[in-house]
Amino acid sequence: MMPSSKAWAKWFDTAAGQSLLAAERATVTACIQRFFGYHQLEVVLSDSADIGAGSLLGHRIVATQRPSGQLDSVLPCQPHLLPIASDSVDLVILHHTLDVSPRPHQVLREASRVLRSGGHVVVVGFNPYSLWGLMRLIARRRKVPWAGRFLSGSRLEDWCSLLDLSARRMEYRLFGTLLGTGSAAAKALAEGRPGLVERLARQLKLPLGGFYVCVSQKQVGSMIPLKTAWRPKIRSSAAVLNMAAYREAAYEDTRYDDEDADHSH
Repeated sequence: MMPSSKAWAKWFDTAAGQSLLAAERATVTACIQRFFGYHQLEVVLSDSADIGAGSLLGHRIVATQRPSGQLDSVLPCQPHLLPIASDSVDLVILHHTLDVSPRPHQVLREASRVLRSGGHVVVVGFNPYSLWGLMRLIARRRKVPWAGRFLSGSRLEDWCSLLDLSARRMEYRLFGTLLGTGSAAAKALAEGRPGLVERLARQLKLPLGGFYVCVSQKQVGSMIPLKTAWRPKIRSSAAVLNMAAYREAAYEDTRYDDEDADHSH
């Protein structure tokens, strides 16, 4: 059983968690700092992560299962059932969402659904082929952070290709651990002064970092909704939220469950 989002939020508040967040935030910022658009959706385990603050997009939507109250505006929802209109978001960031969700395929499918054609989805995940993955294998108790799924980057790229998401960039970071000198390495990475091991691993493009940031772009065309001339235009940035899409996603989610049940018989 996966730990609750509250357990993850508590771990992210520790020194090790803060070091990891700082390193991930710096890597994500470097990947998205040239992206343009308006709506940005961050699906996070904890609303204190603030993983996408370095983007240039105008309107940020932070979605989490259990808001902590630290932010004034948070969208409470399940990551596999997003109450957001299809083809309406320019950038989606999934911060370890696939690592902990019991339905990672549906989470990625929802991210693709709400994304505009040409938009980007950024996935932050733990890398099983790393010192972190090794520590997870030898850990006696599967607690945070070793309780995550640790989905490999190559498998994630395969999942993305099935949803017309073309992988554009894969960055591996933190080639040590967060134990002992590893915390110092994470802080140095966050401050833009990576150590010798980190620099060497990047030059050799070794896929062995403790976490990765995968950037994919949606390549399919999106439908253009027809607008009636006499209806007033909605100018509010909150127009991207759409409960109809939420009900549609819930219906699709139920349909997939029914199909799985039929196949099991």
